[in-house]
Amino acid sequence: MKELLADKNRLKIDVRIVYGKSELQPQETEWLSGLTYIRTSFCKNLHAI
Repeated sequence: MKELLADKNRLKIDVRIVYGKSELQPQETEWLSGLTYIRTSFCKNLHAI
């Protein structure tokens, strides 16, 4: 997954990751913050299948 996200970032493709239930691990947050075109959002009431 990291390789795919890094590739999208390299190609300057905007990606939005929405997650819920639990926060990301600190090392995941740090890695993602270094990617300009990958944005994350936490949604407390997210329900997905």
